[in-house]
Amino acid sequence: MKKLYVGSGEKVKEGFQSVDIFDFGTNIIHDIRKGYGPWKDEKIDDVYGENFLEHLTNDEAIKFLNDTWEVLIETNGTLKLDVPSIKREAAYELPHKSYYTMRTFHELETEEQPIYGIKNWRIERIFMNHKDSIIVEMRPSRKPLRHRAGTPYYENINNSR
Repeated sequence: MKKLYVGSGEKVKEGFQSVDIFDFGTNIIHDIRKGYGPWKDEKIDDVYGENFLEHLTNDEAIKFLNDTWEVLIETNGTLKLDVPSIKREAAYELPHKSYYTMRTFHELETEEQPIYGIKNWRIERIFMNHKDSIIVEMRPSRKPLRHRAGTPYYENINNSR
């Protein structure tokens, strides 16, 4: 099974195939905003993105999450993201097009997201690190895990630093 490091830039992560829109000499050149076409016949087990999601518009981020859901649902694979929190000044740098809080990711577990065309996810682990970046690991879910109203966002989540 494949493991993909999307928006990798010059970075290499052991065991992962690096994918970026630009050629850094160590990666596959592909615009992941256009989906997982090059891997359509392969099973993908893990997708990792570090300082990547915030470079997408909200619509592009939703499409990325939905496309990733489609490739990971078969394998019950994991999506792990590292994004700057809005608490961090760097979140507002010019190339960034979308902004995140921990609540953003918890919303992916609620019943109303499919109304907006967003697939449901199950958060395995979420925390904010010492750099005020949000680290989230999640798996695709075929159904919402909770109602939005009245449910604590951090219920049954392994939050650790």
